[in-house]
Amino acid sequence: MDQQLHLAGKTGLRPPNGAGSPHAGEEGRRGRVSGGGTTRVVLVAILANGAITIAKFIGWLFSGSPSMMAEAIHSLADTANQALLMVGIRQGNRGPSAAYNYGTSNARYLWNLISAMGIFFIGFGVTTYHGVHSLFLEAGEGGYNGLAALILLFALLLEGSSLLLAIKEVNRQREGRPWRRIWKDADDPTSLGVLFEDAVAVLGILLALLGLGASSYLGWAWFDSMVSIVIGILLGLMALFLARLNGRLLLGKAVLPADETELRSFLESRPEVQKIASLKTVVLGPDRVRLSVEIEFDPSALIDREALRHDAKELEHSPSKEEVLFACSARMVRIVGRVINELERAIQERFPDIVEIDLEVDG
Repeated sequence: MDQQLHLAGKTGLRPPNGAGSPHAGEEGRRGRVSGGGTTRVVLVAILANGAITIAKFIGWLFSGSPSMMAEAIHSLADTANQALLMVGIRQGNRGPSAAYNYGTSNARYLWNLISAMGIFFIGFGVTTYHGVHSLFLEAGEGGYNGLAALILLFALLLEGSSLLLAIKEVNRQREGRPWRRIWKDADDPTSLGVLFEDAVAVLGILLALLGLGASSYLGWAWFDSMVSIVIGILLGLMALFLARLNGRLLLGKAVLPADETELRSFLESRPEVQKIASLKTVVLGPDRVRLSVEIEFDPSALIDREALRHDAKELEHSPSKEEVLFACSARMVRIVGRVINELERAIQERFPDIVEIDLEVDG
């Protein structure tokens, strides 16, 4: 896979459809990272977790198991927080407006961060507190643990299905890159958040089944409480991971160094560009990048030699030399404006993810 296609779908720059690579036409079939795949993943997760939450609370009411309570709170937090993710997706899809000139595509980062905070306080805080309370202050005897186990198996089926869908979507987005890179490179952490939440959910269910088994067959009620605490710690770690993932994008993360190098090389290859004095980028949202660049133009690209010859003759014969010089200066301003417009158009044709350009003339 060539360099251009490798840069697609992360905190970098997509190639234009059908340009720059024999594989570039695949972009249209893949769709963008912020497209319907992410929305579908979140919707499935909301529906699955909503059903699971109800079932787990029923299981806890009948069993009194601390780990079952932990899992019920876990699923409740997941459902609420994935609903926040959907709010972020919908708000982030709004275009520029009078109030938000650059659009609100980074809104999903804000709502993802709020979601992570909710997981930390509700999932980690409440679950861990209940586990500690059960460990030291309750007898820990449970009732219908068989029913609770059946509910957990049902939850495992739904969470596992949601996890497989999330893996499929993230695998589509990573486009052959190593899995370890997707965590660092992604400019849309929504699907990653759902993937991580589902993975922790599956692990939590397995731990809860282990706690129920130890409590029912070995009489280790304390072990069930310990499992509840472990599930709470897992939720806390997940919340910190998601907060870090979204926080760096809210702070105005630049595109990847390899992408910036490619962009700089493209500008330096343009005949009108003599030197790049400054180049800065910031990720506005999924597949949306803002570019600020200061360029020193090659003077020869701004000179209309034929027009200058005509001006020279006019200066020799015209009684109003000031008018000739004024017309020459006005033409130079128009030429600079035209060159800037052409360069901005070329940048956006080559890098469609660059949706805003601040181009200043240096020197």
